[in-house]
Amino acid sequence: MADQDNNEITLTLHGLTLTDGNVLARVFLEEFKRLLDALGRADKVLNKTIAHDYVIVELKASSAIAKVRETRRIGKRSRKAARAELLGQRRASPVSYFKQALTSIYNGDLDTQKLPPQLVKDVAQMAKDSGETFAHGSVSFDEENVIRIDDYLSKQAQRAIERLTPAAIERSKYHIGLGYTSFDGILKEIDTRGVLFRGKLILTAGGKEIDCVFREEDIPQVKQQFHIRARIEGMAHYGGESPLPERLDIKLITPIAEGDLTRWRGALEPNPIHDEDNL
Repeated sequence: MADQDNNEITLTLHGLTLTDGNVLARVFLEEFKRLLDALGRADKVLNKTIAHDYVIVELKASSAIAKVRETRRIGKRSRKAARAELLGQRRASPVSYFKQALTSIYNGDLDTQKLPPQLVKDVAQMAKDSGETFAHGSVSFDEENVIRIDDYLSKQAQRAIERLTPAAIERSKYHIGLGYTSFDGILKEIDTRGVLFRGKLILTAGGKEIDCVFREEDIPQVKQQFHIRARIEGMAHYGGESPLPERLDIKLITPIAEGDLTRWRGALEPNPIHDEDNL
């Protein structure tokens, strides 16, 4: 059996206003099946067969939340599998592999072109109905590793699919990738349901908006820091279409007092690591 420290995964969905915030049963079942299909795909890539099953360890009443644990598949096994166990060879964990793949897709890593094509498409399938049949969701591997299922993940998955084409060469005027930076602006909330909140940052310089996500655990007083000018720090996701990031994973919010010139740090340099590229 895989280590219990890293073999659990939690799927959470949040409903639309149209359904009074509730998630329809068929919608949750469809999304849950897509997650299991993706894990099965990861299993085949790693172990050349379906070597694992999943047991439900948490199913919350009145909430569209399900946690499953990876476990060794029970049933008829091949001689090869039995011999591998006798030799002490452990099956690789599909949950761990899926976490790496999903994180890579979300972050826009260029090496997603090395991922199994169908697994990338599985992620695209999981994200495609966000905003349509459910508001948004999340896949949690542990407290520190949570990926939001929304329109941004859908966009990143489509980009990853495009990179799978051998002839596809990514040319971009601006930086593609991640970079830790800060901005001066006002944070406004959009959706504060679930583990990952979503908001928009309105920049002091120019008034442009940046999509943001953040955890209340990281910023306990975040709800008191909406609608005030602050210096916002975090991991920026650059998509190559603008010098500004498409999303900011916020890690720190520092309110700005009047006359504090540090508020300009980052406001005029949206990607300080790649300033020369943006001139």
